Amino acid sequence: MRFSDQIVLIAGATGNIGQGAVRAFLRQGATVLITSRSEERLLQMKGLLGESHAHKLFAVPVDITTPDGCERVRTVIENRVKRLDHVVACTGPQWKHSTLVQTSLEQYDTICQTSLTAHFLLWRAFIPMLQDQPDSSYTIVTSAAGEKPTMAGLSSVMAAAVIALSQVCRNESQAYVTRVNELRIAGRVTNDEHYATLAPGQQSQVMKSSEFGQIFPAVAQQKSLRGGIVHVDMRNFQKTKQELQ
Repeated sequence: MRFSDQIVLIAGATGNIGQGAVRAFLRQGATVLITSRSEERLLQMKGLLGESHAHKLFAVPVDITTPDGCERVRTVIENRVKRLDHVVACTGPQWKHSTLVQTSLEQYDTICQTSLTAHFLLWRAFIPMLQDQPDSSYTIVTSAAGEKPTMAGLSSVMAAAVIALSQVCRNESQAYVTRVNELRIAGRVTNDEHYATLAPGQQSQVMKSSEFGQIFPAVAQQKSLRGGIVHVDMRNFQKTKQELQ
């Protein structure tokens, strides 16, 4: 197993994308730390994964959109698993408000905190733990909706902002040993349980979380990939995964 002696932090682990990343790293032998503001969602996640992975999974009920939350995760890493090898940052909500006019200031603050601010705090907290470590990686998950913000309201604005933040992070990382890359997703990823309820025609329009998650270990272990962007959509997913392996 490629990651049998490695520690992976997955921020946003209880979301559809994060769930797939957790499953994939566990299958490859990694010890995985997962975070969520909801202890109930963490328990649900552990239940879905089953007992076979329980000894390799550390669930930390914490809000990583705050400095204190990130510091708590750092403390867990330092005291319990002793080091960090890989970070997957896939935090951010699915926002459904259609126009900026309909979005309240409170809603604006919430989506900014859980997307752009969360990515900034994660970077500031955990890149110092990785920057001088050989064979380590940091993967920033972004949405292709940010490439051309148009009619998607605030979600596309924040997606564009996270893409810009990723560019700065990848530029800064040129001075580091760790490999920093962006995984930019075009299309919808759904959890396995929901996928199973869809008709075949509907399944062809989405990516299944556990299958999609296999892309994350492939990016993390690809030593020739540094400061790059991996574009993934429904059409090229399998080809992209094979090219990385």
